[in-house]
Amino acid sequence: MKIDTGSMVPIEWAERDFSQVLHLADRFGTTLIIKNDLPRYLVLDLSRPENEAYMADMTGNESE
Repeated sequence: MKIDTGSMVPIEWAERDFSQVLHLADRFGTTLIIKNDLPRYLVLDLSRPENEAYMADMTGNESE
């Protein structure tokens, strides 16, 4: 999975304005939230085709 550096945000920013985190996920497909200079959380737009594998893993269903 590729993460665009434009969709990486510090956790403090995400706590202040989570709606912007969701906006980035809509725009880029994912948003990576950083805590203490390490990746901590990944927000996925599950409606995007490139994220279908994650949806299958979470539901236990294989996409055909």
